[in-house]
Amino acid sequence: MARSDSEQSADAVFTINQTRVQISKRREPKILPITKLGSGSSNLILYGAASRSSDLNTPGSSFSSTDSIDVRANLFIPSEHQSLTGITYVVISVEGTGLFYRDAAGAYQTWNGDIASLQGNINPRALDFSKELVAFSEFVPANFGVSSANITVFFAYAIPGTDVFVYSSNGIAFTIQ
Repeated sequence: MARSDSEQSADAVFTINQTRVQISKRREPKILPITKLGSGSSNLILYGAASRSSDLNTPGSSFSSTDSIDVRANLFIPSEHQSLTGITYVVISVEGTGLFYRDAAGAYQTWNGDIASLQGNINPRALDFSKELVAFSEFVPANFGVSSANITVFFAYAIPGTDVFVYSSNGIAFTIQ
């Protein structure tokens, strides 16, 4: 086998093994399924996870009420929507309590579930290739009187003036015990 063979030579295998080791050291976030309202298709990719604020690289699904919790997602906007004016959304469902969204000021607001009343977590602006959406940053449930809860966080974006509304269909679920 010729050393220059880029697919089957020992150098190629060594390169693959090196890449595998490097990738395995990185966080493996959850890829969230995407649902789209409106016409057309979307190749949106959304990675997200809940984690302890002290260790953002280790996703978790169960936390104590005294843990400091971060819930973030990276939204990768498809090329056909990049640079268009858009709005991103963070919706939080607390089982037995209701729905909330994070507004552009970073405050949490109750939500009735009607898309027309949903407000974005950013003011309308040109959508970039990627956008990090933050549902919680250093959130300590006990500081807000929360001792237990089942929470699911959903992420979305829309292009105002069109029928484009793309959202995570199952969200990031976690429990506070």
